[in-house]
Amino acid sequence: MAYNSLLKTFSYLSFPELLKVREVCRTWNDIACHSSLWRVMRLKGCFVKNWEMAMKWMKLRDTLILDLRQMMPAELSKEFSDAAANLPELRCLELPLCSGAIAQSIASRLEGLVYFSAEYLCSDGNILNTKNNQSRVFLDMGNFCKMKNLEVLRLRAFYGVILHNPCQLTHLTNIKALSLTGLKLTSGKELIFLTSLHNLRILAVGDCYKWDKECFERLSNLSHLKTLRLECREEEQDLGLGETLLKLKELHSLELIKYTVGKELSQHMEIMLHLTSLSIYSEIIEDVLKSAHRNASIMSTIEKMHFLKEFNWSLTFPAHFHHDGLISSNVGIDSELFGMNLNEIQSHLLQFLPKTVIRILIIPFLVKNS
Repeated sequence: MAYNSLLKTFSYLSFPELLKVREVCRTWNDIACHSSLWRVMRLKGCFVKNWEMAMKWMKLRDTLILDLRQMMPAELSKEFSDAAANLPELRCLELPLCSGAIAQSIASRLEGLVYFSAEYLCSDGNILNTKNNQSRVFLDMGNFCKMKNLEVLRLRAFYGVILHNPCQLTHLTNIKALSLTGLKLTSGKELIFLTSLHNLRILAVGDCYKWDKECFERLSNLSHLKTLRLECREEEQDLGLGETLLKLKELHSLELIKYTVGKELSQHMEIMLHLTSLSIYSEIIEDVLKSAHRNASIMSTIEKMHFLKEFNWSLTFPAHFHHDGLISSNVGIDSELFGMNLNEIQSHLLQFLPKTVIRILIIPFLVKNS
């Protein structure tokens, strides 16, 4: 078989398999060590005994992208962070489950990264012992801002993230995508760094439970923002999000996760002609009638958003409750809508949004016994 044909065939092998075929003969060894096969390394299901040796191998093979998610064991050891300096040419890194301290240590050592993702953060200690780690992760942003060329930063923790020195994020002038889901804020002053991120195109942030008016006003400075994802806000009062969304003229995609869409916000959304994609993933409400009323309110808003090209909506209902009662008729829409099933809801919306791709997901949940 020709060299190039073997090289193409080897590109379908996993990394453990590549290491095995090296032992067949000298030719196969040369092909299996070709740098093109090692530039992107995804270690799902792999176990690394010696990170220092592994990184020396990656350096020789010019590895640029390293994905450690779902590797074995699940948690990332300190040995990796200590050896991270051996990969100065690495450009993209996705971390598996690890402590906040390890993530910060890695970030401070790999200053050449363009893409950094750590979305499985836990507090320090035995990170697999969830009983002892139901606490927030504290991150000093000074460690992440050493990556001057960073374009994508994604940070998430199971029980929330608290940022130290968030103003340091102003140094990430090249950042285009920022995800800080689970972020715990106390005031809008902590979002002041957003005023300096002029190249930001994608922002995902939450939870918004304690956001004040100043927080929402900070978002209006992101004039080039195209995608916005906000999470976790139960209050119906709109503290300025609606007005902010109208100012973001380049915004095309909006995701509201466990976010209550109140009357004021609905009125602003109905005239957001620049919006093309909307996703609403509702919070669980155990009160069936209240849940149905909320769903009907959302439906009445969506009916007026004929400019949408895509709409994604998740509806929740108690597992023991037949979901024909997902929509309430008590908010000004036709009484015939009461008792609509999934297909009927979708058909109804298509009458108002015939050119929109509509996806509706029904999510049952168990009601806790009091």
